[in-house]
Amino acid sequence: MFPDLIARDDPAFARDDRLTDEGLTALRLRLPYADFRDLELDRRLDRIDDLFTVELLTNFITWKLSGSGGAYRDDPVLAHHHSPENLTPSVISTRI
Repeated sequence: MFPDLIARDDPAFARDDRLTDEGLTALRLRLPYADFRDLELDRRLDRIDDLFTVELLTNFITWKLSGSGGAYRDDPVLAHHHSPENLTPSVISTRI
């Protein structure tokens, strides 16, 4: 679910305990379902852990379902709640 992140000791990705532009791009590629707004403002490496929230899990599930080419067709609850803003943890938990 959560791929290997970046190498924190690689100067292309991190310098002076801060994420570089390349590092942020690498994270976006590995976690396309994450919300990076706060990390864009404060790029300290210790802020990367703040990405891992319940919202991230919900976004991950939504992302996986939307990329499966019709995963909603067989599930009327998910079909009704298919948009990310409607696919809440309570809806997901009833389907897992």
